[in-house]
Amino acid sequence: MVQMKTSKQSALLITQSKNIIDTIRSLLEVKTDITIVQSSLEAKKQLRTRSFTYCIVCLGIADGHGINLAVEVSSMYHIPVCLFVKREMFDQVVYKTQEQEIFVNAIPTNSMTIYQSICMIETYLLQKNYYEQKIAKLKRQRQEDRIIYQAKLYLIQDYNWSEEKAHKYLEKTAMDTRVSITEIARSLLSRRTT
Repeated sequence: MVQMKTSKQSALLITQSKNIIDTIRSLLEVKTDITIVQSSLEAKKQLRTRSFTYCIVCLGIADGHGINLAVEVSSMYHIPVCLFVKREMFDQVVYKTQEQEIFVNAIPTNSMTIYQSICMIETYLLQKNYYEQKIAKLKRQRQEDRIIYQAKLYLIQDYNWSEEKAHKYLEKTAMDTRVSITEIARSLLSRRTT
């Protein structure tokens, strides 16, 4: 399976099927803490008190709210869901859940399809984490660019420098002091406000 770079994962499994419970235990128990519940009500209690990496819902749970529960878990708790539904409902459920982080699978199922579904969720989580880090990095870069721009504006307005001269001053000062341009810009702006 795909290895996550986080600590041990935790999965919430909602089913009454002993076969699914046994299969998932055999596939995941070494690297994943599994919490097993048999109803939507129990699942919601767990979700309010604990954090899970992902959720697995088998539609054949006692209260029959598998689809609604999957949508709620995905939208409210922002964790991906592996949802198993009867084959005749597959297309309808895929259509209903296409805007959510829900991976729909048809039952009857076997250990291979369950394994593939979990691999798909783990791959999705890795990609999501990668893109979240990339977005965070871009936001930091944008913030740094804004600080540098404000420092240049300060030099242009207060010292009547050209944009080129202000830029060269920041670059040279950064090289001479072996400090980043952003830190030089921050320092300039803090002197201006004091």
